[in-house]
Amino acid sequence: MFRATLTKLDVGVVVAAPSPRVRVLFDNRNHATQKVILYVGFSDRESAERVYSWLITHGYRHYDRATDTGILKPRKAERVDGMNWEIKIHRPTVELVKRFVAKDLAR
Repeated sequence: MFRATLTKLDVGVVVAAPSPRVRVLFDNRNHATQKVILYVGFSDRESAERVYSWLITHGYRHYDRATDTGILKPRKAERVDGMNWEIKIHRPTVELVKRFVAKDLAR
């Protein structure tokens, strides 16, 4: 179990910060389904690129607009405060979220 700081962004939109480099956005504006987006922060582009490549080579897919799932290439950080780069993952598995949080908390 993880503890997380919650921040309300809008009606039905909350961001959880379960660890310093991980953010999980929950979007409940569409009552038929909840959308979850995982943001993982990095201090440098090289680290972000290395993790992105690892994810792709281990079966995680590039972002697919039709299904609104998958991983976007590393970008300048927008959601993870204090980080320079981040990877945005649409509809991640619970196992993937747990993995990133555990690795971050173990640092």
